[in-house]
Amino acid sequence: IIQGPYVLDMGAPVKIVDVAHRMILLLNGQNRNTFVIFTGLRPGEKLTEELFSHDERAISTSHPMIRIAGRDPESNGGDTLPSGFRTNLQDLISLAEQDADRGAIIDALRRCVPSYVPLMDTFYSDERSSLGFAAEHEV
Repeated sequence: IIQGPYVLDMGAPVKIVDVAHRMILLLNGQNRNTFVIFTGLRPGEKLTEELFSHDERAISTSHPMIRIAGRDPESNGGDTLPSGFRTNLQDLISLAEQDADRGAIIDALRRCVPSYVPLMDTFYSDERSSLGFAAEHEV
C-alpha cells in the first residue's frame, strides 16, 4: 500500500478575485457600492501553491483525479525521510529546548527543510495601507 498525502485534481485554477466578484453579484445583485480591496500578500501567503517538493512525484491511484505525493522508494533505500533528517530534527529540538537564538533555530530548520524561507517581520494591515499596499477595485 502506498502511503502519503493525497493530491486531488481540482480542475483549472480559478482567480480568487473572480470568485469574489461572482459572490458579490449573487449577494448584492447589480449594487455598485461594493468594493474589493487588494492589500497584497500577507506573511506566509503565496501566489501559487506547490503540490510537490523537489524530491517528490505524483503517484497514480486507481482514480484518475486522485494522486499521492511520494518519493521513489529506490531513491533512498526505502526510507521516506531524506538522509540525515532525524539527526537534523533532533538538533532543532535541542536548540528549541535550550531557547537558542532565532538565527540558530532558522539554520537548523533549514537543514530539516531546505526549501524553508523565513518570513519578514509582520506588521498590521493598517500599517500596510499607509505604506501603499492597499488598492481599491470597484465591482
